[in-house]
Amino acid sequence: MYIATDGQTEYPVRIVHWWPHRQYAGRHPLTREELAYLHRRGTRFLTVVTCDHYLRTAQCCPKDAPSRKIGRDIALGRLAKAIEPEGLWLKRRP
Repeated sequence: MYIATDGQTEYPVRIVHWWPHRQYAGRHPLTREELAYLHRRGTRFLTVVTCDHYLRTAQCCPKDAPSRKIGRDIALGRLAKAIEPEGLWLKRRP
């Protein structure tokens, strides 16, 4: 489990791995526009990382074998880069 923190306040980070026909909490975690984008790119797999109002994604290349670990690492890296200007950083919870 990961959290975003400024040293005082902690914000939970959610990681969702999405693939075709998966429903997440009764709905897709993506909008129709995002799904259309993935379809145009030729990929079917996606990792979505959220922290409050930050949303970062990492999609698999069509030539890649899908890897949850690599997708998670890429998406977490993108989130860390996005929250850094706000004075936040990612921390792994034991």
